[in-house]
Amino acid sequence: MGNALQRKGDLDGAVTEFREMLRLKPDYAEAHHNLGKALYDKSDHDGAMAELREAIRLKPDYAHAHYNLGVALYGKGNLDGAIAEWREAVRLKRDDALAHNSLGKALYDKGDHDGAIAEYRAAIRLKPEYADAHYNLGKALGEKGDLDGAIAEWREAVRLKPDDAGAHINLGNVLDEKGDVDGAIAEHRTAIRLNPNDAVAHNNLGNAQLHKGDLDGAIPEHRTAIRLNPNDAVAHSNLGSALFHKGDLDGAIAEYRAAIQLKPDYAEAHYNLGEALRVKGDLDVAIAKYREAIRLKPDYAAAHRGLGLVLEVKGEKQAALAEYRKASELDPGNKQFRASYERLSKESKK
Repeated sequence: MGNALQRKGDLDGAVTEFREMLRLKPDYAEAHHNLGKALYDKSDHDGAMAELREAIRLKPDYAHAHYNLGVALYGKGNLDGAIAEWREAVRLKRDDALAHNSLGKALYDKGDHDGAIAEYRAAIRLKPEYADAHYNLGKALGEKGDLDGAIAEWREAVRLKPDDAGAHINLGNVLDEKGDVDGAIAEHRTAIRLNPNDAVAHNNLGNAQLHKGDLDGAIPEHRTAIRLNPNDAVAHSNLGSALFHKGDLDGAIAEYRAAIQLKPDYAEAHYNLGEALRVKGDLDVAIAKYREAIRLKPDYAAAHRGLGLVLEVKGEKQAALAEYRKASELDPGNKQFRASYERLSKESKK
């Protein structure tokens, strides 16, 4: 009766039935488990954990109870506890794809990407059509820098679950990173068709269009993203970049300032503002912005180079040379940074 009520969405009725069942048979592990699930669905996580722990005490090899206790612990932010329970769940029931996927998520959140990848692969091996596991595996592979692997997994995720806007967005992002801008644009457009009010999709579509050089397409997408989420500092900064490339320096500066107001520790926005101010000729404020970007992100090669450019214009050649050298050391593969350093170094020796 309690299970039927829970399936119908009558959680209060289900809780009442499970409690009555336990009054009659206090050592009924399954009833404690089911009561725990119903309490969790009612957002009573502490009550859920107490019941699930009692189910496990009565029946230590109860794999589902370990799994659902892991869910409750994860919901409370207790990653170590969730990992321990999900490890026990997969030990007791090795063919539980859901438990492997959940364990992968907790390991990923702990920063153990290799462990997460192993669990996602186990889930997919057990259940090849498991779209969420493919999605999660793509995310972990992308974090490891395996972009081709990430693309393959997200393509499979969207094949299995075509209406998953998040998978289309992530696939679009990694295609953009790989240089397939047209593919990225197509994925972001699909995400927007599925969810027209997804600010992230509009922002990312704007980025892809900017990378393609379609500034007139990028600007309205970033404006839409900001309309949907006015407090998105990244969207303001990205709109600023599109306006900067259109030559609208005042518009760009306003957007970069808005981004910084929303997120004062946003190093990229400080750098971008410095760039716009440098081009506009406001060199002293540009210097301050480059320095703030470097304070927030000391290994920011582009900011060191931008600071060097302004210092050189102001005649501070040795200080500029030091910044060019730092930029080259941080990004030795950047020919432009190296050229700036070598040019000024030669001039300084004359």
